[in-house]
Amino acid sequence: MKRGKWAMVILTAVLALILTAAPLVAAPANPALEKAAKQAIKLLGGKEGLAMMQNVALLKKVGLSYQPGLTVPVDGIIDCKSKEDLRVLLGMYLFDTNYAAVFGKKKEVLQIRAIVAKQIPDKLGLQSLSKAKQIPPEKLKKIAQEPDKKANREALLKNWMAEIDKMFKAAAKDPKVMDMLIDATYGLTIEGVYVSCKLAQSAGGGDAMVALFNYNTARLTSLAKALDAFAGDKELAAMVELGKRQKVIGPVIDIYKAKKGKLDQGDVAKILAIVEPVRSPLVKKCP
Repeated sequence: MKRGKWAMVILTAVLALILTAAPLVAAPANPALEKAAKQAIKLLGGKEGLAMMQNVALLKKVGLSYQPGLTVPVDGIIDCKSKEDLRVLLGMYLFDTNYAAVFGKKKEVLQIRAIVAKQIPDKLGLQSLSKAKQIPPEKLKKIAQEPDKKANREALLKNWMAEIDKMFKAAAKDPKVMDMLIDATYGLTIEGVYVSCKLAQSAGGGDAMVALFNYNTARLTSLAKALDAFAGDKELAAMVELGKRQKVIGPVIDIYKAKKGKLDQGDVAKILAIVEPVRSPLVKKCP
């Protein structure tokens, strides 16, 4: 099985678990929230969200390697974290799951999956994942055996799209779901930038990294635009920490765009100087 396809099997299963965990509760109509959700799904959901996950395979394509020391530790992290921290960590662990899957690290995928699918959702008070709807094991096994078969690829994509759409539809009605979605996406993006920059730093940069850095630019730009959709409502802007996160994302985008992805070691160091202070408290082990 091609590792990129195997990665999609794992990620689809994990995301199905997470996204169906969010309680879909009726809430009063909120035009500002609905408008922001519409913009967010356009930028982060559906085909765009799928492409973001698929492009993690660029790490392997440009000749980088799997470095477990760059991922969020699987032990001693979550017990002392706030709910907001946990939501961001959820996204960070999702990136790490995909990173491990791309390089065929099944053991690591399963370790992280336990945190993503059970431990963090339990601490966030989401409905029991043991009751969440997910791909039947028999069907998932069949897909994993023949990932290149057209029908299987379509089944994976259909499942992915359905779960992403379900989450955004819920987010349009429930700010708590939107909060989780944005926090997790922020965490996924920050972790992706951190890991790719650390790997590039070790590899010494070069032209091979341009595609990877341009992918990071696109992902950050999409997130920035999605966050901007909340600017018109003070409560929603505060909920997604618009100002605080703009101060992180904006300067990183500027560095990427100034060189059109052709970053040198100094540029990479500048990005890490912005991202690491955000990431470090989240990955710090509990006392």
